[in-house]
Amino acid sequence: MTTPAEMMMDSVDWERVTDGTPVFNDGLPYVTHKGYLQIGDISLRCYQLDDGRRIIDAEDVARFFGVVPDELTGAPRSGASS
Repeated sequence: MTTPAEMMMDSVDWERVTDGTPVFNDGLPYVTHKGYLQIGDISLRCYQLDDGRRIIDAEDVARFFGVVPDELTGAPRSGASS
């Protein structure tokens, strides 16, 4: 059964960023595809790793939940007083 998170990641228009050859030969996963997950009016950067895992950029997740200020708009942290 497909989870809601998998269904959301399936909606991403993935763009190949590598020919499949790792940049470093250190055994760590590396990015093979990138894309954007659109949730309402917010775009979250997503990456697909060579082992098939799909991840969302941590800074975008933090901004989505209001944990960090939006550097582009200067919006304050969630709950911050002025």
